Amino acid sequence: MEEIIIKQECEPGPYGFEPRDRPLDMYLDHGIINLDKPRGPTSHAVTQKIRRILRFPGKIGHSGTLATS
Repeated sequence: MEEIIIKQECEPGPYGFEPRDRPLDMYLDHGIINLDKPRGPTSHAVTQKIRRILRFPGKIGHSGTLATS
């Protein structure tokens, strides 16, 4: 019979969550949405649309290149 030993490397701390156990609102509060914006709508317009879709009342913004090519 084979013996299997499971070893935990460290004790879990009192802070934070395992990614699979993290609540959705925490992802929204501290997360990033990586979006490849198509030509046409402005970054501001896309940001506002995402805010409406997610019904997100907190801070939201955009960053990245402003190059048109």
